[in-house]
Amino acid sequence: MSDLRIVIFGASGHIGYEVLRLFSKSYIVLAPSRIDLDLKIFDDVGTYLRIAKPDLIINAASFSDIDLAENNVLDVRRLNSEFPGFLAMEALNRKIGLVHFSSDQVFDGRGQRSPYQEDDMPNPLNVYGRSVLKGESLIKNTLDRYLIFRTSRIYSLRRPCFISKLLSILGEYKDINVLADQYGSPTWARSLAQMSYKAIINSDIFNSSISQKYGTYHLSDYGEVSWYDFASAIIEIIERKKINLLNEKPTIRAIDSDVFVSPTKQPRYSVLSTSKIEKNLCIKPVFWKKQLESCLSEI
Repeated sequence: MSDLRIVIFGASGHIGYEVLRLFSKSYIVLAPSRIDLDLKIFDDVGTYLRIAKPDLIINAASFSDIDLAENNVLDVRRLNSEFPGFLAMEALNRKIGLVHFSSDQVFDGRGQRSPYQEDDMPNPLNVYGRSVLKGESLIKNTLDRYLIFRTSRIYSLRRPCFISKLLSILGEYKDINVLADQYGSPTWARSLAQMSYKAIINSDIFNSSISQKYGTYHLSDYGEVSWYDFASAIIEIIERKKINLLNEKPTIRAIDSDVFVSPTKQPRYSVLSTSKIEKNLCIKPVFWKKQLESCLSEI
């Protein structure tokens, strides 16, 4: 095992949990819980980092409930914008690198018909998207030695997400409506952790020299799918693998965003192109449905 030390913030979330599991096999990893360390109190975080003396900071912490974010602007700004900026300053002062996870919600999807590139113009539609975009900006304006991974529609079996909500609803109703005009790239948290692990190693971010490999990257499972087709794929896999979760075959109806009441505006298209990270850091994403099958096989 390497004697390099990594601090991971947000290790209880979808992404952080899988990143912690993976990096702990090869590095000394410290991952304070939110009970042990309140990330909104920056003085305490600074003290923690001073004692921990990490060689790399990985930030997977965020206020990620997009609907709830609309009415919690101050908390969202503190965790999604100011906290990444604070970590960037800490990394700069300690002459170490920072890895940060962001979101496809920085884009508006208007008129978009092909996957977003990293240099496409962001234009968030909601509080969450604006907050993570500000966090990105603070990192970029403070630090050279960073990796920002924008990702899409994270899911796992550990915490609430689209899969758990879908199965919960289907436990009560056998006829449901699902949006058919919002497209993205659903990404299994474990797949993201595996890809980000390889990307971090290939980026040379542990070294003190400035590298052309640093910067912002799009990182998700390959392909694009609507929420409706994703839901249909979940049901099809569960039935084919004879996973005993549904008593009878449900009816899933495709609906348009215009007739769906939601507190939050979201892009109708937020698929991310991974061509840059494939070329620069030798990452090869796997098709989203194959990863979904792997995830559901663990039920």
